[in-house]
Amino acid sequence: MNLKKFKRLTLSLLVSAAFSAEVLAAGVITKTVQAVGTGSTRPVAVQAALTEAVSQVSGISLKAQTASVSAAASAATIEEDSKGRSEESRSSVSDALASSTETKTKGHVKSFSVVDVTEEPNGLFKAVVDADISVYKDDSQSTRRRIAVIPFYYRGNTKLVEDFDQRLRQSLVDYLTGTRHFAVLDRDFQGDRLGELAGLLNPDVKPEERARIGNSLGSDYVLVGQINNFVLKQNNKQDPYTKEISKVIEGHVSLSWRLIEAATGQIAASGTEDKIVKLKKPEDVYEQGAEDGYAIGAKLSNIIYPIMALAYNNGTLTLSQGGDTVKVGDVYNLVKYGKVLEDPYTGEPLARDEIKVGQVRISDASPKISHASVIKSNVDLVGLVPREYILRALPREEAQQTKKKVVKTQQPKW
Repeated sequence: MNLKKFKRLTLSLLVSAAFSAEVLAAGVITKTVQAVGTGSTRPVAVQAALTEAVSQVSGISLKAQTASVSAAASAATIEEDSKGRSEESRSSVSDALASSTETKTKGHVKSFSVVDVTEEPNGLFKAVVDADISVYKDDSQSTRRRIAVIPFYYRGNTKLVEDFDQRLRQSLVDYLTGTRHFAVLDRDFQGDRLGELAGLLNPDVKPEERARIGNSLGSDYVLVGQINNFVLKQNNKQDPYTKEISKVIEGHVSLSWRLIEAATGQIAASGTEDKIVKLKKPEDVYEQGAEDGYAIGAKLSNIIYPIMALAYNNGTLTLSQGGDTVKVGDVYNLVKYGKVLEDPYTGEPLARDEIKVGQVRISDASPKISHASVIKSNVDLVGLVPREYILRALPREEAQQTKKKVVKTQQPKW
């Protein structure tokens, strides 16, 4: 390969890498546009053109229109002050207009140049500008279904219940984030985030950085819940053989949750966790909260985004989820999708038919994917294609029995 071809290839790879980074990463980018505006004076026409430039890139709102009107008064004053001044003074007037534009557009206009200003037959001025507009570009995660986890309601005000709620929600957020299928919106540290954005209004911050303001995302779903019962008591237990007495904390935890569609208020999913707990010490309640949060996250994911088989190779399935959302050793039912079923009363699609064809056990997990060994299967998985097979959690009793015994991987029937 000669030097010229090598340089061309290197440049191509660099451009490709830069493009990929821009697509995947969130941040402030600059877009150059040309816009036209009209007004009663030259500065007003330029201001209108800049407002049009901003609207081309990031849309226009009533606030932007109001800002344009108020800026027109400032521009008119600037023009009056500039009459009869030297060319140097007119330059300072342009700087003042740019400053006014940045203020009124909240820093979205990074820079601009006036291409042309002409007076129309009707007495209005027409301005053409080239403007560099700073705009915030979302990353790919913002296109996912957005969900916000709200603090659970609970009776009483004990520190133990509060800590249980925090641990439960953190575990739930960890699970939903780990699936990489949801955009999880923060609802615990809003003050810190908004404080950081408020700092962008300080005079020492670059104006283009203010494009980060006004980009908060709304949620598609809100996960709410209530801790209905949380009772822990310390009891003395005597070992029937050694007669030793030990202290055991026993109690009852009951909580309910709902996944609500934010726009309509419809309940998309709901559930209840009700169990007797046995703890060695009070601090173990945090682990109980983590366990319950994980269980709710798994149920939600199972309803909306069940784990999907991506490929099959020599007795092993590659799965669409990894990280902490799957646990090595857990056993799942392997299910094949069938035809779409309709509700006989409403005619609406209910779900796809699901046919149980076998069982698999999670063998390893990486951050984004995992693998499962096929325990048993009554179908030929060779040539498997994505969206054909999914995993479903075992019923609770069957799952508990599976954990007690070691299930050996069997040779598939086919």
